[in-house]
Amino acid sequence: MQKFPNKFFLILLVILCINCANASTYVSLAPSITEIIYALSAQNNLLGVSSACNYPREAKTKEIIGNNYFVNKEKIIRLNPDYILGIKSVQGINSNYLGK
Repeated sequence: MQKFPNKFFLILLVILCINCANASTYVSLAPSITEIIYALSAQNNLLGVSSACNYPREAKTKEIIGNNYFVNKEKIIRLNPDYILGIKSVQGINSNYLGK
């Protein structure tokens, strides 16, 4: 029962970040976040995605920064995003690689 509010707040956070900071750039670690970014027509601010991000098709053209088990920190540093967006299930796996 607690999962729904977490997803709701995640979506709300993504929408607020994109709308309030139009010049911000992002890296998405989750397909659901990538889809939301494309749905909000903010794909020009999306610099990189995980290998699992395959929808919409255009997401496949973005820089691949890793997968659910490993994130290439060097690529993320090179891309220099303002925000790295993930969800708890993915973020927990990748948090060791990203640092705090």
